[in-house]
Amino acid sequence: MTCTEFREKYPKTEVLALVIADYTYFYRFPSKLINFFMLKYIDSEKPLWRKIFFYVLKQKAELYNEEGLLTKLTEKATPTYLYANSEHQKAMACVLKEVLRVPRLDTFEGQKITVTKISE
Repeated sequence: MTCTEFREKYPKTEVLALVIADYTYFYRFPSKLINFFMLKYIDSEKPLWRKIFFYVLKQKAELYNEEGLLTKLTEKATPTYLYANSEHQKAMACVLKEVLRVPRLDTFEGQKITVTKISE
């Protein structure tokens, strides 16, 4: 699947991307910004990333509780079973592949983790 196909399959949805590199990063963005996300935030800023797993967020999902900790991610984010592998990417084109197993989001719940929000 390409980024264009991703936008068509998930129109008007908000995406939570789990980026795995030396550290783990979370990004939240509208699905129509997938190309921008892949080019600017991943290929430019995180050139040593290995894998990205994509989840669809429920409408207006608030990820944090009053203490600023991630809460109930498994209820708010549904896995797409799509991931990007840095080895599969081609010049100026993103390639998303299907995967049977995705990382469990409940391992991140209750932690103080920053989710970078990308807006239009």
